[in-house]
Order: sequence, then C-alpha cells, then structure tokens
Amino acid sequence: MIPGDLSPEWPATVEEGEVFEPNPPEVVAEAGLHPPQPVDDSEDDRLYVAQIMTLTQMTEGKVCLIGVSDGYTDHAIGFRRLYAEGRQYMIVYGDSWPIEWGTFLQERKNAAGVRARPYNVEKREWVITHDEFFRVLVHAVALPPQAFES
Repeated sequence: MIPGDLSPEWPATVEEGEVFEPNPPEVVAEAGLHPPQPVDDSEDDRLYVAQIMTLTQMTEGKVCLIGVSDGYTDHAIGFRRLYAEGRQYMIVYGDSWPIEWGTFLQERKNAAGVRARPYNVEKREWVITHDEFFRVLVHAVALPPQAFES
C-alpha cells in the first residue's frame, strides 16, 4: 500500500452497508480527500497511472526484480522498500555490484543523470527518487517469495 492511501473501511455484512453517492470530483479536490487523479487520456496522465500502478505492485510484499537502463547500459536491481519524503516517493533498492564499486545509478556512473545515495552500505542498499526511478525503468517483475523456494 502506498503511504497516504485513503481506502474506505468495508462493512462486515451487507446489512451494515449503505447506499453511497460519490462526491463530484470538484468536491473531492476541494476537500483534499484524495491526491489529484488524471482526468483525461493524455500521455502524461497515462504515464502517471502506469507509475502509480508500478509503485503499488512493488509495495505489495512481492519480490521485485527491476531492469534499468540509461540508454547505453542495462543493469538489474532489486526493490527493497518505498517511503515518502516531502513530495517525493523514495525507492530503496539493492545492487549486486561489490560495495567498493558502488552502484550503477550513482552520479557519473550512468548517462541518465540519476544520483543514487547510500542507504545501508553494508546491505548494498541505495535510494533514489521516484522521478529518477522512472527515468531509468525498463521493466519490473513482481514474483511471490514462494517462487524462490526450492
């Protein structure tokens, strides 16, 4: 679940439920009930929806292997966790490079301008903003942890 999710509480039985008339979008926006949602079918809105869906899938407790590219070099990282910092989502990931090499997504090691910062060096974990993440994302594969059990 992405932080700030305002999912409603569902009634335990049908009898406890009630008829719900949704608020018009302008009332929802004015009351600040939900973050702004795409309202048309523009390329930016489709990208926004795809990004939120990707982040949601990544936070549902699945193992997520991520392919990244700066347009010249491809690399793979492993999603660890997601947290909010101000108006940004921060993606913590693990990199298989040796600790002394750092990470492919560090400043001056990729052509995409991503500037990963150390998060937990002993565990080879790094952090980037969601904007940086979507700049290099090629594909993400979410698998249940049981897929890795023998």
